Amino acid sequence: DGEHGFFQLDVDDEVDEFDQVAATEKRATFGKDIKRVYEMGKKFLKDLNEDTKKQYLHTQYETFETGGYIPLFEEYAYKANEIACVESFDLVRDISEEEEEDENKTDFMKQPSGARGRIDWPIEVPEMKGAFNRFYQKCDEIARILFCSFAKALSMQNERAFEKHFSRDSHCAMRFMRYPQVTQIDDKNSKDADDDDKSNNNNNNTNNNNNAKEVGVSEHTDFEMMTFLHQNECGLYVKKRQGEWMAAPTLREDEAKLLVIISDGLEVFTNGMYKATPHRVERPENKERFSIVRFNGVNAETEVYALPEFVGNNDGANKRKRGKATTITQLDLITTKVEEADGNLKDLVKRKKHPKEALSSNPERFAQLLLMAKDYDNQWYICLVLHKSGEFAERYTGFIGKVETWYEKNALAETCIFAACEALEEITLPENAKTRVTEKARFRFHGWLQENKMAIEHECVLVLNNAREKEAVLKDFNVDACAKDLSVIPKWFKVEDIPYAEMPEDDMHWYPMVIQNVKENEKKDDIIHGGYFTFDNDVLKDFEIKTYPKVSSS
Repeated sequence: DGEHGFFQLDVDDEVDEFDQVAATEKRATFGKDIKRVYEMGKKFLKDLNEDTKKQYLHTQYETFETGGYIPLFEEYAYKANEIACVESFDLVRDISEEEEEDENKTDFMKQPSGARGRIDWPIEVPEMKGAFNRFYQKCDEIARILFCSFAKALSMQNERAFEKHFSRDSHCAMRFMRYPQVTQIDDKNSKDADDDDKSNNNNNNTNNNNNAKEVGVSEHTDFEMMTFLHQNECGLYVKKRQGEWMAAPTLREDEAKLLVIISDGLEVFTNGMYKATPHRVERPENKERFSIVRFNGVNAETEVYALPEFVGNNDGANKRKRGKATTITQLDLITTKVEEADGNLKDLVKRKKHPKEALSSNPERFAQLLLMAKDYDNQWYICLVLHKSGEFAERYTGFIGKVETWYEKNALAETCIFAACEALEEITLPENAKTRVTEKARFRFHGWLQENKMAIEHECVLVLNNAREKEAVLKDFNVDACAKDLSVIPKWFKVEDIPYAEMPEDDMHWYPMVIQNVKENEKKDDIIHGGYFTFDNDVLKDFEIKTYPKVSSS
């Protein structure tokens, strides 16, 4: 829209106008998909506590392959001295094993980029993955149509001028965002202020000290080509061409419509004929606001510059004159603005004008491998190792390793296999061991690491196929010959004889659940355990374990 800078799109626009049945069905299907995103997103952001959500924490654009939770007040500050009162779950293009196998069947180009990767989907909301991915994939279809439609509207010779740069590797983040109502934030800040007064500390509440301004999201333009947005409550405001602010329409949670906002990249490509639309979000007064956002960029290395049709002495009143087109890549366009907004946020914290003393740090992740097998007596056995030194000295555990590259495919399996081979050079695992490792549980640990940092341990199992594979594991191991050089000593135990008294205290609570899961579901992998353990000076103070269906892509 030339005046308003955005337009509202019915998703069935591409259906034949006379085919009302097809139009109604298409609208109903996409409406259900949108509703499902709201339902699953609310289960995560609204129903889960902060500690649970923080195990999915990610540091936004520091690594482009990531996705996860952004806590309240930790959204980038797109304007200096403004704090965003919003929390979100973000994702890039989710590459699961099944999707990687099907890559050659798609019409997407394949170019190296950081715009896709493995998403750590919340085990507490197993249906979230399917709901978000369905919406994401539908947005791909809509974006392709709009890229071609824009070119056609501009009378460009090549109607694929924009769309040809859109692929699996395009920067297309998606966000589900929650904006708490003002009273929810103020009540929390009032409590924090009372606590500060009691301890004679300075209160950092922005409202009381007239420090930084609390907003929904600061005024900004988006970094990609165009943005799709769906909001269930008023809050989004767009700046009209004359400089006036206009409230964007609200939509029912099952309404198959999207607000489309022009972004920086399209403005550069068209040399200003299409203008990026400044927009902001106000804090909701009476009712919390949720929104779904999908950014639509092009490939990371695509050069974004004024195309020839829009440069020089071409005819047309709207075509600007420019001596030489400047060039920047899509990734550079994003990075430049992100670094500025990130700097604004960190500056607020540094100057103590932020509600938090420090921004949240990512949890440290570990993986523990349990080797299990049936022997010739048809009894279940488990291989544990006795640590000779270190934090687990004189205690048994599985093979434990630190997860260094969490967002890479097979990160857990590779960590587990590496941990076993590093601990015991003589260990013999099946050739296909990595593909057979499965995650059976994951737990948050408090009081394990220094500075009260959260640790997450992923409990993984490798079930050996038969007694011969079990025998092969330690066939080259000789405890007498290797005793001086070993950091751990391995031993097979019947699962009924696991020495819990000689193990970390949490193990006695979750090992039996994982073992029972394996024994009852040898051929299935359909549940996972989650929860937390809180320690104080190596003494278990509190814990919780729950069982969930495994995250499904359907």
